[in-house]
Amino acid sequence: MNIQLISRKEIKVEQWDSFILNANSGAPFLLSGWLDIACPGWSTYIISNANQEWIAVMPMPIKKWVFISEIRQPLFCMYGGIILKENIDQINIEKELLKKLKKDNYRIELYFPPKYLEHNLSSLAQELNYVIKNRITYQIDLTHSWELIGTAKRNLQKSIREGWMVSDTESPDHFHLLLQNNPHIMPKKFQNRFVQLLNWAYTAGYLTTWTGFSKEGKLGAMVLILQCSKSAWYLSGAVLPEFRQSGIMTHLFNSAIHDYKKRGFTLFDFEGSQIPSIAKFFSGLGGSPISYLCLKREPLPKWLSWIR
Repeated sequence: MNIQLISRKEIKVEQWDSFILNANSGAPFLLSGWLDIACPGWSTYIISNANQEWIAVMPMPIKKWVFISEIRQPLFCMYGGIILKENIDQINIEKELLKKLKKDNYRIELYFPPKYLEHNLSSLAQELNYVIKNRITYQIDLTHSWELIGTAKRNLQKSIREGWMVSDTESPDHFHLLLQNNPHIMPKKFQNRFVQLLNWAYTAGYLTTWTGFSKEGKLGAMVLILQCSKSAWYLSGAVLPEFRQSGIMTHLFNSAIHDYKKRGFTLFDFEGSQIPSIAKFFSGLGGSPISYLCLKREPLPKWLSWIR
């Protein structure tokens, strides 16, 4: 097994995207087109077998300071971590890569998807003196029965009574207006980059915009969903202030989830929230709380790393 750190300019787009789409935790926000916009100049560890075939990758932006180098979760990428080819020695690869990261003395903050808890990656990381924190996302297993709960059911009926219409064919351009009216959603310095990501994902076929229009035809709300390999991830959403009590956001999510279930998708991920009111909203939509890992490490001072 060989571990190599390479820069973006050394990566062949077709090879990278093919690996991600066929990996056990591939997602649109790990494809080269998304990463190029989210974190230009990103690098990656490539883990190869004896035949020089890729068996795992770990994309990441590396920021270099005077005394340390830092790896943080790429912007607008919910999960990352180690992306593995199917049917390989997962635990051994992860152990070697975590040892490599420690040896290279990075400051680290990375998020791993929930499936990494299944084989107890946290114990492995703690053995190597990483700091592990569990965070919560909300997911729906679309292979099982699903329904709205409590207030969400009432909000859906209210939206239907008021004549709201749902479309899934609108371009993401409408989201600009909603961002202007909801400045709390995202700092202004990130908005241009986010719009670029939306346009890339929409053009590439990985983004569906679930849009709500009032009975008068006025744009009122939008929910942005990424989809790939029978999984869907909630990316962002917004509603005009005057329509926040209309139930349209529940209506949009309900339409989206029903559609993905009908099309044979297996997972819908709300991408979590540590805010109680939003967590309650996701729970009402049928989401179940699922833990995922935040992996952190503070490096040794450089003068100590030279003698370790």
